[in-house]
Amino acid sequence: MQTQNQIRKYKGHHYAKGTIEQRLRLRFLRARCQARYRAEPWEITWEEYQNIWDNRPPGPLGRSSRASNMCRVDTDLPWSVNNVQWLPRGEGRRKVHK
Repeated sequence: MQTQNQIRKYKGHHYAKGTIEQRLRLRFLRARCQARYRAEPWEITWEEYQNIWDNRPPGPLGRSSRASNMCRVDTDLPWSVNNVQWLPRGEGRRKVHK
């Protein structure tokens, strides 16, 4: 049995194991920082992100083209509760790069 403080190696990177809430919080912080890096306005709070996450479609997460990914409906508007949707990663990337 693994403890929460153990670290596992995955594709050359180290990820700390934690509770589901800790991992979700890290996912939120990464998404917000990535939006700031791309100079995209971010208006989603931690509580709103949790609700968005709870309403995501079932399916895998990750980097495969069929994994669920949160995308903006209108890329001219900021990241907000009313401007996000869940799409398969491959479909969301095609939408942005058209």
